[in-house]
Amino acid sequence: MAAVRLPSIAAVAVAGLFAVFHGYAHALEAPASGAGAYILGFLAATTLLQAAGLGLCWVVRWAAGDLGMRALGGITMAGGALVLAAT
Repeated sequence: MAAVRLPSIAAVAVAGLFAVFHGYAHALEAPASGAGAYILGFLAATTLLQAAGLGLCWVVRWAAGDLGMRALGGITMAGGALVLAAT
């Protein structure tokens, strides 16, 4: 949102750290029976969400450029803050 660009290795490390904790939180929610189906469903949903997010970013970048991307980042951050505040 602030147009700050991390080096690739730092961005991957930060995203990986969050992914580990996020995955661990969902693994704790897995049912004792049928965990395999739960995990496969979770992987499918994650793949679809990632594809939708990438598609949205490509469209926004094409239509509105960097300013649109920063606005989309701000909207995403605000949505996450609302979800966090609601819990």
